[in-house]
Amino acid sequence: MAEADLYTIVKVARNEDLTEQIGRDRYFDLVDHNKVRSFRIKRWTPFNLFKEEVAKEFGIPVQFQRFWLWAKRKNNTYRPHWHVTPQLEARPVGCLRALEANDAELNLFLEVERSGQGLLKIPPTVCSDDILLFFKLYDPLKEELSYVGRLYVKASGMPVEILAKINRLAGFAPDEDIQLFEEIKFEPSVMCEPVDKMVTFRGSQLEDGDIVCFQKSPQVESSGQCGHPDVPSFLKYVHHHQIKPEHHRKYWCRICSQPTPTARGQGTDSGGSTLQTHSANISDGKVRFLAYWVSSEVSLLLERIHSTYNDTFTKFSMKGQKLPTVILESFASFVESMFTTKVNEVQEDVLKQASLSIEDFEQVGLELSWLKKRLEEAKKANKHAESLVYVDLCETALKVGRAKVRELEEGLVKAKAELEDCLPNSLAVNDYLLHDGCSRRGPYGTDWKDMYFDLVDQNKVRSFRIERRMPFNLFKVGDLRGATNKVNVAELNLFLEVELGQRSSAMLGDCMSRPVEILSKINGLAGFAPDEDIEFFEVNRLKDGDIICFQKSSQAECFGQCGHPDAPSFLDYVNCHQIKPEHHRKRRRLISSEPEPTERSRSTISGGSTTQTHSTNAPAGKIRFLAYWDSSEASLLLERVLNIHKDTFTKFSIFGQNVQTLLLESFASFIEFMSTTKVNEVQEDVLRQATLAIKDFEHVGLELWWLKKRLEEAKKANKRAESLIYVDLCETALKVGRAKVRELEEGLVKAKAELEDWSTDLPNSLAVNDYLLRDVV
Repeated sequence: MAEADLYTIVKVARNEDLTEQIGRDRYFDLVDHNKVRSFRIKRWTPFNLFKEEVAKEFGIPVQFQRFWLWAKRKNNTYRPHWHVTPQLEARPVGCLRALEANDAELNLFLEVERSGQGLLKIPPTVCSDDILLFFKLYDPLKEELSYVGRLYVKASGMPVEILAKINRLAGFAPDEDIQLFEEIKFEPSVMCEPVDKMVTFRGSQLEDGDIVCFQKSPQVESSGQCGHPDVPSFLKYVHHHQIKPEHHRKYWCRICSQPTPTARGQGTDSGGSTLQTHSANISDGKVRFLAYWVSSEVSLLLERIHSTYNDTFTKFSMKGQKLPTVILESFASFVESMFTTKVNEVQEDVLKQASLSIEDFEQVGLELSWLKKRLEEAKKANKHAESLVYVDLCETALKVGRAKVRELEEGLVKAKAELEDCLPNSLAVNDYLLHDGCSRRGPYGTDWKDMYFDLVDQNKVRSFRIERRMPFNLFKVGDLRGATNKVNVAELNLFLEVELGQRSSAMLGDCMSRPVEILSKINGLAGFAPDEDIEFFEVNRLKDGDIICFQKSSQAECFGQCGHPDAPSFLDYVNCHQIKPEHHRKRRRLISSEPEPTERSRSTISGGSTTQTHSTNAPAGKIRFLAYWDSSEASLLLERVLNIHKDTFTKFSIFGQNVQTLLLESFASFIEFMSTTKVNEVQEDVLRQATLAIKDFEHVGLELWWLKKRLEEAKKANKRAESLIYVDLCETALKVGRAKVRELEEGLVKAKAELEDWSTDLPNSLAVNDYLLRDVV
C-alpha cells in the first residue's frame, strides 16, 4: 500500500498564526497552511488520540481544545466551516480527511479560549444560533491591516449590540465610532462591502468563518491626508499592485524617519548630490520621497524601486517644485504600466514605445539599465516561447506525417498482395472483349483497313538502315526524312516505280486528259475487253498518288442478287464491320461450294444430328449458314464463330425456319455487341445482362462456355487494372508523404536550432504569463 494511503498530514492553524501572518505575510483570508505546525498521523488513528498529540505539542489540555474543519467556498476563499463534533472525534483521522476538499491533507483550526486566569473550558458543541466571526483592524493613517481576534455572535443579533466588544479587541474606547466591512472575496477582484450595524447578522448573510474588517470612522479634516481612507480602497490597491505587507511596512518606516521640512529648508537627495528647495506649504495628497513631493501611491512605488536599485535616482537633476513631481509621477505611471504588462504582451509595438519612454527618462538623469535588461529578457522569453510552440507543432505534424506514411506503406503492401492474386492474362482493359476470337477488331485494337484501303502497310515492306548524311539525288537522306513523314520523323517512306508492262502503275494520261480517253487502258489493267462498260469512283480533282476504284457497270437483272452492288457500298460495309479480306474470301468459297437445295431435300447440320427442310427459293436478303438462312452480316459473323469454336452450334435444336433465323441473327447481334464492348466496360450491370443472355442462348442448344470464360477473364482483368491503379496511387501518395516527412524533419531541426539560440541567457524565473517586473520591483 502507498504511503499516502497509510498516513495523513494534519496542519493545525491557531489564533497565534493568524496574528503573525495577517499584515505581515498576507492581507486576504486568514492563514497560509504551509506556514503552520503540521503532524504526520496514521490515517486509522482515532481523532481523540490525535488531540493528545496536539496537547503535547502546544501544551493545551484536551478538554480546552475545539477543532474546526476548513472548506473552500465557491468564491475561492478558504474559511473554517464547521466544528468537529464529539461524534466526528470518535472516528479515525483518515475519515475526516475525506471531508476536506484537498484529500491529500487535513487542515484544522484550533479554537482555544483564554482569560486573565488562564484557559477556559470550551463546550463540546456550538449553539445553532451562534456564528464564529474573525476580525481585522485597519489603520488608515499607517495603512496597516492586522488581525485582532474572533467573536461568537448571535445570528439574530445586530452589530450595534457588540460594538463595545469589537472596540475592546482593538483597544479602543467602548464608545468609539467605528465602521464595519465584510471581506467577501479577492479573486479575480476584491469585494469588500459595508456591514449595516442595524441589520441582523443573518440579514447580512454572515456565517461561520466570515471576516469582518473595521476601522475608526474617518474624520473630515484628516481624510485628505490618507491615500486610502477606508478598508475597500486599501484592499483594492494592494490587490491591484500585488503589494506584500513587508514592502508596505518598510515604506512607512522610511516615511516616519524623514525630518519635517521647514518653510525655507533644503532637502538632500539621499541617492545623489542634487539639492532641492521645497515649500512648507505642500498641496494636499502629497508625501515626501527623497527630496521631492509626490502622491502616496507614487511614493510607495518609487520607494520600492529605490530600495531595489539604489542608483536609479542618483543623477536625477530636475529643479523646481512642480516639474520633478510631474516627471516622477509620469515615471511611476510608466513603471506601473510595465508592472501590469505580462511578458507575452511585450511585442514589437510595446517594445518600441517602452524603449522611447526609457530614452526620455534617461535624458533627465534616471538610470534604467535594469528596466532595459528586463525588456530584453522578456523579448527572449517570448521568442523562446514561440520557438517552443513551433517545435511542438513541428513534432506533432511530424508524428502525424510518419503515421500517415506507415498507413500508406501498409496499404501498399496489401495492394501489392491483392495485385499478385490477380494473375495477368492476355486481356488488357482497353482491348475489345472478343479481340482474339470473334471480334471484328484486330488483336491490338487496330483496324484492318489497310487490307482494303490505301495502298500498302509500311510495316510489311522492305526496310533499310542507312546514315542520315548519305546523299540522295540533290538532298541528303536526313533532310528528306522529316518532309515525308510528319508523324514519325525517324523514318523515310519511299515508293519505287518500275515499268512492269501492262499491269503497272505507269502514266495513263496527262493532267489535261479525260477518263473516257483512257478506258481501254484501264480495261487492259483488269483484263476486260477494251470496250467493256465500266464505272469510276473518285475522279474529281485528282493528283499524284490518288486511288481510282472501278467496276463493270451493274446489270439491272443481277442488281438484286448482289449484297453490295457497287464499290462505295462494299467499302462502307467492310469499314463498318471491319472485315478481314481472308475471312470474306473464305465465306464466298463456302457459299459457292454448297449445292443448290431442292424443294424437298433435307440437309444435316455440320457437327450435329439435327436435320432441317429448306425451301428451294432462299428468303429475300438471306444467305446460307450451315443449314440455315441468315442475313449476310449475321452469316459472316457466325462463320467466324464456327471456325474458332467448332462445338458452338452442335446442339442447336430449333426446327422452325423463321425461329432459326430470328435466334441466330439475335445471337449474332449479341456477339456483335460483345465484340464492340471493351474489357473495362464489363462492369456489374453489363456482366449481369450478358450472363442472362448466355443462359437464354444455352437453352436453345448453343454451347457458349468460351464466352463465359472470356467474361470471367475480363472481370479478372478489370480487377487487376484496378489493383494496378490503386498500387500506383499508393506509391504516389507514399512518395509525397515521405517528401513531406523529410520537409518536416528539416523544419524541426531548424526550429530546435532557433530554440537553442533563444534559450541562451534566458532567465529561468521568467515565464510568458508572468508580469513583466515580477521579482524586479
